[in-house]
Parts: sequence; C-alpha cells; structure tokens
Amino acid sequence: MTASDFCTGTRGHPATFITLAFGLSIPGGGAVSAEQWADFLARVVTPRFPAGFSVIEAQGQWQNGTAAPVIREKSRLVWIAAPESREPDSKLDAIRDAYKKQFNQVSVAAFTQQGCASF
Repeated sequence: MTASDFCTGTRGHPATFITLAFGLSIPGGGAVSAEQWADFLARVVTPRFPAGFSVIEAQGQWQNGTAAPVIREKSRLVWIAAPESREPDSKLDAIRDAYKKQFNQVSVAAFTQQGCASF
C-alpha cells in the first residue's frame, strides 16, 4: 500500500507535519515579549502558512556543543500541517532565519514528518 493509498483509506491527503521550536530567551538578557511574539507570527509565519498552524507553550533546554552550559528557557512550538510539496523548505528557512536575526538566536529547531491529514 502506498502513502497515497493509505491517505485515501483514511479520507486524508498526503501532508508534511512541521514543528518549529523557538527559544524565548534573548542572549545577553531579556526575553521575547508576548507582543514581539505575536508580531513575529503575524509578519513572518502567517504569510507563509495562512491556512493555519498551532502554537504550543513549552519549556525547553538545549546545549550548543558539549562544552557549553545547558540553557533552560521558555519556548514556543509552532506546529504546521502543510500539503505535501517541496515548497515548505524555503518557507521554513525564511521563518528560521528571520527569528534568528530578529532575536539574536543561534538556532531554531525544525522537525518534519510525512503523513496524512484530513480536516
């Protein structure tokens, strides 16, 4: 059974599921405010995925290399179910690059998975 057959059997369509992880601590002090986050979503994320996405509040941690300290911080996960295509790659790069530049971040994690979606 192909992925397309499976999706038809579940009344779904092929989709790419994307999770982006955004740390809210700003290096050197401070944090991304609720207003800054809302503005970023409106200006950067929504135009690229206008069909919708979900935002999940999270607590995360990461380490930038084994010798670096572990950083624990509030974070946001943006979860997107996008139609299957190559197009999301450039959209994700633009979102990640914009966040890193605006908030002086080293990284924005991205996780993708193929599957089926129905709405």
